[in-house]
Amino acid sequence: MDWKEYESIVIDECERVYGRSHVRRNVFIKGVFSGTKRQIDILVDDIERAPGDKIVYEVKYYARKINIKIVEAFISMLKDVGIEKGVMVSEKGFSKAAIRRAHVGEESIEVDILSLGEWQQSHSPLAIPYAGENALIVSSPFGWIVDCDGRGFSLATLYQRGVTFEYAVEKLREWMYLSFWRKDADAKTIKDLLGLQKEKSLPEDAFVQVYEDGDVTVRKVFVPWYPTPEVTVFRDFGEYIGFAVLFCPEPVLARDLKKAILVMRRAIPACIRDETKGREDKESQRVIKVSIESHQ
Repeated sequence: MDWKEYESIVIDECERVYGRSHVRRNVFIKGVFSGTKRQIDILVDDIERAPGDKIVYEVKYYARKINIKIVEAFISMLKDVGIEKGVMVSEKGFSKAAIRRAHVGEESIEVDILSLGEWQQSHSPLAIPYAGENALIVSSPFGWIVDCDGRGFSLATLYQRGVTFEYAVEKLREWMYLSFWRKDADAKTIKDLLGLQKEKSLPEDAFVQVYEDGDVTVRKVFVPWYPTPEVTVFRDFGEYIGFAVLFCPEPVLARDLKKAILVMRRAIPACIRDETKGREDKESQRVIKVSIESHQ
């Protein structure tokens, strides 16, 4: 395989994921700072699931690992053309410094770096966190994964692809978790739930901002002794209220809040039922059949 064949495979995958009409090859965009035309291997734009969004794909078919200088040049190019998301695809991988540079240090630019095989897997991220019969079909935001290990306090956690949950919490301090509130006499609406949580769990010295953003409600909580702000995105799913709780440093708050909002907007409410419940099973191993019935 040569670099042309490798790039063609990446283009085919982009077309499979985003649709052929949203993928353009060998695009030139005039740089805002350089004033010269910058060449882009693959540009994905007007994405249906995030209208107006653009992602630049750069294909590197090198015989060695990508180093930090190549990643920095890619970040610089993204800034020059005014596009906030970019993916570098390289079969030989990346140096440790290149990986860290891609994931840390930029407030508005987001870069993901991976091999073709990893990219194919990362663009099919789907999880179904559930509690009882209530469930959400969830897809991860750009550069992140959904981890269905709720760790005893949530239905699922989300954090950067390529790091552990512990590293995301302790070092990056950038992660979120998902949970449900099944409506009851104490809270039947998001407004009720906000009031209940303020009374039961928020510190007295918390500074709280609440606002509506289309079909979701956003609450920002700033507490002097919290390591990061706590931001929650609520959405009413009928029988229950789903919410994503985000923790991240303030410099990337605006960027990561978009991720939390997108997670909740993309989420599809569902109902999980055990079709074998109540039946006698004579087999030595019982196979549980689960049906997912969308509420939408």
